[in-house]
Amino acid sequence: MSANQPTNSPVPEADRQQKLADLHELVEALDRRVPHPDRAGERAIATDSAELKKDAEERIAQLEDPPSHPD
Repeated sequence: MSANQPTNSPVPEADRQQKLADLHELVEALDRRVPHPDRAGERAIATDSAELKKDAEERIAQLEDPPSHPD
């Protein structure tokens, strides 16, 4: 996870649900992306896309399993 991403701090439920929806949408868009090997910079774009997807999936896992709060 990159340094500028949030840690497991408490997130209000509505915000958490919206973030999850946005992250799932991002992952789906990255999965739909078609590589264009003939374009300049495609290797860097593909590498960046893979890293972004990995980060999004890690954040999804964090948001889907929020830490429990003691009562």
